[in-house]
Amino acid sequence: MLRQLAVLFILCVSACAAPTPLAPTIAPTASPAPLPTMAPAGATVLPSDFGKTRPTLDANAAPTLPTAAPATTPATVGADAALRPQFSQDLERLQNETRYFIQWDVSDDLGEIHGRQRVHYVNRTGKTLDGIYLRLFANATPGEGGIEIHQIMVGERQADITLSQNDTVAHVAWGEPLEPGRAFEATLDYTIKIPKDAKGRYGDFTQTSWLTTLPTIYPIIPAYDAQGWHLETPPEYGDVVYADSSAYDVVIDAPAEYQVIASGELVQETPQGNRIARRFIAAPMRDFNANLTDVLEKTLAAVDDITVTSWYKPEDAAQGKRALDWAVNALRVYEKRFGPYPFRSLNVVESPTTAGGIEYPGVVTVASNLYRDAGQTSFFEFATAHEVAHQWFYSVVGSDQVNHPWLDEALVQYATTVYFEDRYGLAVAEQIRRDYFEAQYQDGKSQYGNLPAGLPVGAYDENAYSKFVYGKGPLFFQAVRDQIGDDAFFRALQNYYREFKYLNAQPQDLIHAFNQASGQDITPLYLAWIGQ
Repeated sequence: MLRQLAVLFILCVSACAAPTPLAPTIAPTASPAPLPTMAPAGATVLPSDFGKTRPTLDANAAPTLPTAAPATTPATVGADAALRPQFSQDLERLQNETRYFIQWDVSDDLGEIHGRQRVHYVNRTGKTLDGIYLRLFANATPGEGGIEIHQIMVGERQADITLSQNDTVAHVAWGEPLEPGRAFEATLDYTIKIPKDAKGRYGDFTQTSWLTTLPTIYPIIPAYDAQGWHLETPPEYGDVVYADSSAYDVVIDAPAEYQVIASGELVQETPQGNRIARRFIAAPMRDFNANLTDVLEKTLAAVDDITVTSWYKPEDAAQGKRALDWAVNALRVYEKRFGPYPFRSLNVVESPTTAGGIEYPGVVTVASNLYRDAGQTSFFEFATAHEVAHQWFYSVVGSDQVNHPWLDEALVQYATTVYFEDRYGLAVAEQIRRDYFEAQYQDGKSQYGNLPAGLPVGAYDENAYSKFVYGKGPLFFQAVRDQIGDDAFFRALQNYYREFKYLNAQPQDLIHAFNQASGQDITPLYLAWIGQ
């Protein structure tokens, strides 16, 4: 997730090199129009907005993929349907992965979902469990929607459900211990109330007149690591999901006039009167996100065998196509620098969120206000590239976003400067680091002292969280790169990405990757910047 910050960069025009796109899929017009050389007061801008031309997207020049609805496919679609063919064996990397089979019936007014869900879980903890836990993030903001579980059946037995932490945690017990290696399967019935125009948690779970957003609102099993079950809920400004990559088979039955944008791959559509049941396969993915709209339009582009789709309001078509260009080029940069994107598709969605953007597997949402504000164009690009980078670090490589938020957010902040470096030149990336990261960090030090960048979300107030995790944190990665050199730095990140693909990494795993690739001990840098 990227928070919107009121930061104005004061930049030297001569420092901004012309963009050097990596064979962009979207072609610029012959005479690109320059953007203003000055930003409105209070706008958040990046170097590429100043004194230079930028690509103007031509819808006629953009190679697109067919937009026809996919043909109905047999119910025996493979669990690897969301993976690119060359990664179809990746499911074998997971041993006894959790499997979710979800059926959602969405009411005609989109205000309610009746859910029926089957969960298959294998105890991989090495310990005997007295039950399992479910996270109910739909209840995270009291008074704004929620989920009510009516019943959980384990075989023929009705399970006992104990709610805690403002009904965001459910302990499920069925009268028997679950020994290591043993499987558990449960069937859940529940109702989800979807709030209208919600404000809590950056408005990520809401129904508006143009988009209904459904982010990880189903019951999900949290991660279990050396500290046990993770049941913490961070403050509203932190990300909530810490879960294992799993296999999702989801059917969403909704009114026919709505399109569904979701994690994974649409493999089947079944018309039923004035409704359509759409089936998505999402595996291996960390969680499942869905969005319903009868307003948004889309533009598509191909990056090799990956389909990138930008969804936007009709009046924001020009900016929606620009977002597609940024996402396409960010994907190319990150594949080159960190490793291949394993999935067939990626969606970029204009969203009512009040954050700059929020990441989900296969889906990134970007704030609608950024599509509308010309003075925010560069932050719009930064937010888009930031959320795309989360597909590598959060989605494919997981981590504890509540207790170690720097491990994905600070790394993704730095990855975003790599996008700017590769596309616009080193001077632009350096200016972002100086005028954004360093300025934020120095401001944070003056207000709070020199806090570590590696504290849990709840250890900071909202302002400090931005200053130290998003400002100081990425400077750690620059310090490591300066010490060990580019070759070892990017080799370490590629090794880290490959080794922890679909797994949950810990801070020491990333430090080990840097040490191993460089033959050096970067622990002193880690302690100086991250401070754990």
